[in-house]
Amino acid sequence: DDPHALYERGFTRWAARDLRGAREDLERVVALQPTAASWTLLAGVRVGGGDAAGGEQAFDRALALDPDYLEALTNRAALRLQRRDLEGAAADVDRSLVLSPRSVQALMLRGDLSREQGDLQ
Repeated sequence: DDPHALYERGFTRWAARDLRGAREDLERVVALQPTAASWTLLAGVRVGGGDAAGGEQAFDRALALDPDYLEALTNRAALRLQRRDLEGAAADVDRSLVLSPRSVQALMLRGDLSREQGDLQ
């Protein structure tokens, strides 16, 4: 099993909305050669398949490997916001903006979070 080939196939399957096939490939990738990118993609597949808790766990694993992986931080923030974990979402957004002050996704999440917290006038 070549982790790179499995990752590419998993990505292709995800893009084609074959979430079951993508999940199978990516679960194998993270077992063989885990990276922040592979855990992040697996997280997206899990969330897309209705497994929000499994998705958050995969984002956690990505960030354990690379605490500065912006894609995992911003996507976990969005998931946490969706799950109404406003404190967790705020921590991820804050960290994202430290790493990348002009991140459009992080700035948009900051606005969404402010709206949810009632901070907008």
